[in-house]
Amino acid sequence: MKHYSIFRLVFIFALTFLFDACSGGGNEKAGAEDVANAHLIKITQEQFDVNGMKLGKVVTHDFDKIVDCNGYITVTPGGMANISTQIGGLVKKINVSPGDHVKKGDVLCELTSNEFINLQKDFAETSAKLKQLDSDCRRSKKLYKEKIGSEKNFIAIESEYMSMHARYTALKMQLQLLDLNVNRIEKNNFYQTCPVLSPITGQVSDVFINLGQFVEQQQKLMDVIDQDKMQLRLSVFEDDVYYLKQGQDVNFYTINNRDSVYAAKLKNISKSINSDTKTITCLADIDEGQIDFVNNSFIRAGIITDKQEAPALPSEALSKSRTGFKVLTLVKKEGDLYYFKWVKVETGRVSKHFTEIFDGSGLGEVLVKGVYNLQAE
Repeated sequence: MKHYSIFRLVFIFALTFLFDACSGGGNEKAGAEDVANAHLIKITQEQFDVNGMKLGKVVTHDFDKIVDCNGYITVTPGGMANISTQIGGLVKKINVSPGDHVKKGDVLCELTSNEFINLQKDFAETSAKLKQLDSDCRRSKKLYKEKIGSEKNFIAIESEYMSMHARYTALKMQLQLLDLNVNRIEKNNFYQTCPVLSPITGQVSDVFINLGQFVEQQQKLMDVIDQDKMQLRLSVFEDDVYYLKQGQDVNFYTINNRDSVYAAKLKNISKSINSDTKTITCLADIDEGQIDFVNNSFIRAGIITDKQEAPALPSEALSKSRTGFKVLTLVKKEGDLYYFKWVKVETGRVSKHFTEIFDGSGLGEVLVKGVYNLQAE
């Protein structure tokens, strides 16, 4: 019995030792896994869904080769009208103010003067005399052909008729330059004021006159701009000239609105280099359907000269750290847990919300959306 008790005690001791040994090994394994996972970013499925996170891989994206330049928004030669008048007079009425939209043929202002009234009177009198002389000339010509009237008398009346016709034509052209209805004036229905009409549809940019002011012939009264005929005037450095071709796309933005990018197409490329600035002047047509631009606004532009494919990630997948850019790559997924780690990447060009990645072949799955909630070290 004594030997049996000793044997039983040894057996229990051995089992206890074996159990402790096995338990110690499991704890060491679990501890090693905890140490490895401690360096990873752990995200639950709930966090993943609530924050709208999304996984993705490096993709091929088109990047533009761009020539950067500066310039201005200007109006085409046919898109701006400097309003003046063919006759001097007092400003009787002003119908528009800067910023007003006008149509072609709208009355911008009205002038009056003795010269304007006398011009209408002279035309009406000349018209009446011409009709009389026309009748006399026809009758004299008929008498001359019938050998009743003399040749000398016929030539004198015909000469007077031709002289009066020349005066009539000149006065008529002067009135037509003032945009007046000559048929109305011939019936002695005179205009009290001379209307100044807009030659184009557009917007009044400046008014240079006041009521009661006397304006001279050809004096500038106001400006009208057709904002549908805006263009870009670009200055490109001579080193970049050889990359340019007509029809290339141009992206640009105004200095006071950097967040909005607009489109244009390269139209003309100058063949002369400015000796002072070492640049050439290029013109680009602004695409239709964009906002109304302000004349002479300063802009920055990029002329797209070529397109190249390159590996890229959405720009929102990148996080800026002290040492550069990093991305979160998926290490593993266990149940409803995602394990990520930060990986530094070398970046290049940026285009249309994508960033070029130089060393992205081994990244695997990357967190491409929702990274803004996590900060890279």
